[in-house]
Amino acid sequence: LRLLGAHQALNAAGAVAAALAVWPETSDEAIVAGLESVPALGGRGAVKTIGSWLVFDDGYNANRASTVAAIQTASERAGREGRRFVCVLGEMRELGEHSDEEHRQVGLAAKEIGAWVLAFGPMATPIATASGGVHETNFESAVAILQEELQEGDVILVKGSRGMRMERFIEHWERNL
Repeated sequence: LRLLGAHQALNAAGAVAAALAVWPETSDEAIVAGLESVPALGGRGAVKTIGSWLVFDDGYNANRASTVAAIQTASERAGREGRRFVCVLGEMRELGEHSDEEHRQVGLAAKEIGAWVLAFGPMATPIATASGGVHETNFESAVAILQEELQEGDVILVKGSRGMRMERFIEHWERNL
């Protein structure tokens, strides 16, 4: 798989099971070729180099499970390469009455790993509080904070619900580096 994260193995296994249920004669070679051909799409776990940074672009959507999985995946890469790990985490929407606790759990996951965190959006306060990170609701202010904080060689995870438009951070860096 060209997709990052152990959690993608479960997705791939589900896809293989479904394919074999519909087309039981599918060869192992065809399955492997199909899995190898799945691209990492922008906003869904793509990894790109911007300047000296390694950026995990996973801002298409977010819930606690997917965000914690992304934190683990990106932090493992940072650790293997001896780089500092930074999370730019947008709020997770449509969580109802559990929103604060779900955001808090994400913050705790980032803290446990030792990430520097910028939590973005009005509902993201519990991420910042639990992680010991910074909270911001204004995009321009968030960009300014990141400009001061980011260091050469950082591994940066950008993740949040689709409505947060987290790709703006990546687009800003691509235009201004």
